[in-house]
Amino acid sequence: MSTKHVRDRLLTKHAPEHSAMWRIRGEDHNADLAGPHHMPDLGLFEGKYIDIVDMAIEMPQFFTWGGGGDIKEVKSTKVGPNTARLLREAKAELRDVAKRKDDLEKHIEWLTLGGVK
Repeated sequence: MSTKHVRDRLLTKHAPEHSAMWRIRGEDHNADLAGPHHMPDLGLFEGKYIDIVDMAIEMPQFFTWGGGGDIKEVKSTKVGPNTARLLREAKAELRDVAKRKDDLEKHIEWLTLGGVK
C-alpha cells in the first residue's frame, strides 16, 4: 500500500482540521495470524489531525508491512486535589442508592404478594 493511499485512508477517519491529543501506534510487525502481535506506541501528540497524519507517516515504525499503523484521539479528564475525595463520596452515595433500591424492590415484591402493613 502506498504512503499516499494510507494517508488518504487515515484522513477519512477524522476531520483534517480537528485539533486534539492523538496517540500514534506503529504497524503490527507480525502481519500473519500466528504468534504475538504488537503495535508499538510511537507517542502522544497534540495538534490538527492532518498534521498528525503527515508526521505519523514519516515516523520509522509507522510502516512495517506497508499498511501503516493507526492514530486515535485521546480523551483526558482533568484531576484536581479534590477529585479522589469526590469520587469516593459519589461511590458511597451510589452504594446508598443501590441499597435503597434493593429495599424498595423487596417492599414492592412483598406488596405484590399480598402483604399488608
